[in-house]
Amino acid sequence: VLTDLFSLSLTGALYCALVFPVCYNVVFNKFLSKYATAALDLALDEQETMVMNTDSDGEQSGNVDVNNSDSVGSLKIDAEDDFADNPWLHAPELSNSVIEEENETQDNAIKHMSTVERLRLTMSLWSYMIPLFTVYAAEYALQSGIWTAIGFPVDDLAARNSFYIKSNWTYQIGVFISRSSGAFFTAPMWLLWVMPILQCINLVFFYFVATYHFWYDYSLLVPCFYVGLLGGGVYVHGYMRINKDLPMSQREFALSTSSVADTLGIMLADISGLFIQSCLYRNNGLNGSVVSCPL
Repeated sequence: VLTDLFSLSLTGALYCALVFPVCYNVVFNKFLSKYATAALDLALDEQETMVMNTDSDGEQSGNVDVNNSDSVGSLKIDAEDDFADNPWLHAPELSNSVIEEENETQDNAIKHMSTVERLRLTMSLWSYMIPLFTVYAAEYALQSGIWTAIGFPVDDLAARNSFYIKSNWTYQIGVFISRSSGAFFTAPMWLLWVMPILQCINLVFFYFVATYHFWYDYSLLVPCFYVGLLGGGVYVHGYMRINKDLPMSQREFALSTSSVADTLGIMLADISGLFIQSCLYRNNGLNGSVVSCPL
């Protein structure tokens, strides 16, 4: 894409591609690392509060004698154990053991579920899967069907190819930005459902643009960017909501199951995109469609 868009050589395109991860690393260290530090401070505060509550409960019940060195030593050991369990504080090898233990707990919980229980759990994920399916079906139908039939002028193959490359490049920038938003907040459920509806409106909007040419210049890249924002937003916040809403024992199963929804959306979009393209080619007097327009 870099080679076609900016007329760069292959070596130049590779050098430009290396700039992006470097820039991302700089941005993370400068703007995002503070959130990790804040999370660590919050974890420390929670541990200190828990230890203080333990002290208070022990003194009130009389079970802990602060003048007794054995009791104090035992309390310190318990506090150290609590800190050791904190994923922000323990050593890497302990962190791996905790992760393995959590994964084993999840696997055991799913293994002990019957087929009917797994089916019920899958069906209960409809509120996450429908937005994922819808947004992917709409945006990939846009890419594979509509954007291939837009060019300035539309009867020029090179112009159509140029717009297709630029629109997809702009779309990917929007996806990158919106998927990065997951580091700052988790979208509420109502917003997760609104974004696919807006994406379907984009699909209808671009279809009429490609047919009637009422907005027909490279400023269309702005709504292309907007398409990427919506698609990336539903993707990242859909899975973040699953991770937040479901218990630990069901998360891995739910995440892998929900990923089928966007795959099915892409399959539907690829098939429907062929027919959308053929209808737009017919409307614009173009040849080259693979299938015939059913309308």
